[in-house]
Amino acid sequence: MKKNRLKTKRGVFVVVFDQKREKVLLVKRRDIPLWVLPGGEVELGESIKKGAIREVWEETGFTVELTRKVATYLIDKRRRVFLFEGRVIDGMARSSPESVSVRFFSLKKLPVTLFPVHRERIEDVIRIRGKPKIFRQRTFRFKMAWLILTTSEWRRIFWFFLRRRFDDFCRIVKKI
Repeated sequence: MKKNRLKTKRGVFVVVFDQKREKVLLVKRRDIPLWVLPGGEVELGESIKKGAIREVWEETGFTVELTRKVATYLIDKRRRVFLFEGRVIDGMARSSPESVSVRFFSLKKLPVTLFPVHRERIEDVIRIRGKPKIFRQRTFRFKMAWLILTTSEWRRIFWFFLRRRFDDFCRIVKKI
């Protein structure tokens, strides 16, 4: 296993297709009411491929085979996100402590509450062929359909992101 010598935070996401490549596996998070790609942070000392496979299994109950590395997103000097394409080789869909629901969605009918960045990453997997690409941080492209969320769902999303920003602020203040 590769050691994380640079102390970078490495995230992984896997776009898991069905056998016909017409549907994609998504997870509905437990903490905020959004559908997302299975993935998460790679543990210290773990390879990105093993981390991707572990994260999919933990969140969905499926064992996957990674078919290719699609892209690397450079968030900043210390954060990287790796995007893989994969396929199910074993297991059954199940919820987890992180997920309320696990489902395959048609590429033509993705849920309205799909996290916008993950919609872009699905598009990247479909669009990119050949060698993996490297991208600087991606931007959000919000769609009008997000307006149909209920007030309580918006409140949960707002507090989730506010809490993250506050944690980032506290880390910066501690360094000063």
